[in-house]
Amino acid sequence: MRLKLTTMTIILIVMALVSIVQGAEWEPVTGEENLRNFMSGIKAERTLPSG
Repeated sequence: MRLKLTTMTIILIVMALVSIVQGAEWEPVTGEENLRNFMSGIKAERTLPSG
């Protein structure tokens, strides 16, 4: 039982640290001009199941 508790505690700590580190890497894109520059050249394509 103690091993399970220790393992779960370690997993929770690791998950919290990962989310903190990843959260620091994201930058919000705000404003019309910034969004236009960020999305320029991006193309979305989809093939429908019926052809």
